[in-house]
Amino acid sequence: MILISAAFSQVYDIGDQVTLEDQMTEFEVCYGDYPSENLKLADFNGELNGGNYAVTFIALQSGTWDGWAGIAPQVEEVILELSEHEFVQAFSTVYFPTGAFTCEEWGELGESGVPVLIETFTMYSWFMYDGFPEFVILDHNMTVFDKPPELDPAYINERIQDALDNCNQCNTSWSVQINYNEGWNLVGLPVGVEDASYNILFPESIEGTLY
Repeated sequence: MILISAAFSQVYDIGDQVTLEDQMTEFEVCYGDYPSENLKLADFNGELNGGNYAVTFIALQSGTWDGWAGIAPQVEEVILELSEHEFVQAFSTVYFPTGAFTCEEWGELGESGVPVLIETFTMYSWFMYDGFPEFVILDHNMTVFDKPPELDPAYINERIQDALDNCNQCNTSWSVQINYNEGWNLVGLPVGVEDASYNILFPESIEGTLY
């Protein structure tokens, strides 16, 4: 009797955090405009990239199903819309086991030059069971936030916003509540603001009473 041992990579489900090893795995960018020749999930993890946190959206596309080619432009539209947000990173993985397309040909199915594509089966093996889901949302800590099974832009946008709402680092606006007593108060400003004028900071103040 011959025993054959096979090693299978972990499939991440909702609530699982992508391991550091997988976050550091580099994939060659085969299409689209990206700052470097290689992409890795660590590029979007603030703990590993110098503090630039982001929610990540990944479309898992395959040339094994003819229908994917038909909806590729719609997937591209979703990615482009999400990419307009400062704290969202979005890209597609593509996989052509039959050689039906090249990465360049797939990229040209929609608007030329977009989206960012990486050609790999590895990322499929991280997230997919029997061909599902087709999309993945990772939060700012590289934890699987959701795995939408189909192209539903309204649902995807809603879940992306939910992930952003859970990310304190994904917000450039700050509000500070200061409690003060009736009469005179000495109030310090704990944050830097564009305009420190008292009438801006305290819009209900009486002119000439704050200095």
